[in-house]
Amino acid sequence: MRYWLILLLIVGCSTGHSFAVDSCLENDDGQDYSMPGEVRGYANGTMYLFTDFCLYNGTLVEYACDGTSYTRETVDCECERTSFDIGFCE
Repeated sequence: MRYWLILLLIVGCSTGHSFAVDSCLENDDGQDYSMPGEVRGYANGTMYLFTDFCLYNGTLVEYACDGTSYTRETVDCECERTSFDIGFCE
């Protein structure tokens, strides 16, 4: 078993293919507009990371997980920023 796993990793690395499965993790318990957060995971073998943020017109762009993928929603609110420019509704 260990031999096959090592062989898969060697073949995957040498061919540039990724064996990562689609996934989504978030740190603000879903669509919680009052809490700054982020989603991270893999989509089609590519790693992603998106943080909630404020648009210049004051609306919030909120990311959340929907199973193993992420969603993006704009919310009309008085958007505030943390010191790391992560957005949330006040």
